[in-house]
Amino acid sequence: MDTDIENNDHYDIRYALVDLETRVRPRVARLSRDIDATLINPDQKAGEHKFQKGLLEDITRILYKAGARACLSPHETFHLPSKKCLKFGANAKVNPCADKKDQVLYDGKNNEGTCDCVEDERHLVYYDGECYQQNFQGPCSPNFWLVMINGTISCEAIPANCVADGQHIYWSPNPETVPAECHHIGKRGPCSIDQVVSRDATGAVSCVVSKEPIKAVAAKIAKTAARNNTATRNARLNSGATTTIAPEPEAEVAPQKKKDTKKPVTPVELNPSSMWDQQSCSLGSYRKQTGKCPPY
Repeated sequence: MDTDIENNDHYDIRYALVDLETRVRPRVARLSRDIDATLINPDQKAGEHKFQKGLLEDITRILYKAGARACLSPHETFHLPSKKCLKFGANAKVNPCADKKDQVLYDGKNNEGTCDCVEDERHLVYYDGECYQQNFQGPCSPNFWLVMINGTISCEAIPANCVADGQHIYWSPNPETVPAECHHIGKRGPCSIDQVVSRDATGAVSCVVSKEPIKAVAAKIAKTAARNNTATRNARLNSGATTTIAPEPEAEVAPQKKKDTKKPVTPVELNPSSMWDQQSCSLGSYRKQTGKCPPY
């Protein structure tokens, strides 16, 4: 009887620890960001940051004492080959995954370290033990390129008019009505005038608002409108229409204001606390493919 109670208590503790890691911690992370967003005073932010740091260390210590993780520090993971607790992430001084190109150590399930592709703007994918950039030949045969479609990574034949340079993709914004074509990432392609073709960290391709300044986008729109007006006028003249086109009124020149010689004061912005943030886990990563992405 006592043994059954002891076993049940053990399982209750394990379930509680799982909830602590997978449910309590993410909620505390969201709450900490909300608190940071409401604080303006730097001293208050510093005090809140110190409190959150202590709370994170307390949660980590509980998991460590209960045997649910191998490392006492929340910034370390257990690297099995070396049997040591090591700092993880792209900024760690020691990278035990350096023998693999573009791979760094990440914290995984049960605090076990995992080598995986570095997360950056290249959106690398893990394939056959190595990290590759999509839409290059990579490990594929000639005239084939490495692509990720709906989370599946494979070598596919390069479509006509496409170049395997990592910048061209074969895509359609609406496959049901628009046939797929080769488009250049970062260019307008089939998107609206203020949008460009983009691929996010998950590998999904879509039209997103251009990062160009609003003035540049407005100038493009005005240029297109002027071109359309000119085409309309030419069409009327060529058709022999007698309609008189009234000249456009000249815009009134607004009086120039005196320049303010005072330099604007730029407020110092403090970034919200990120100590609670879980490491990103892209769709093409090894951790995603093996079910080792948080939350577990």
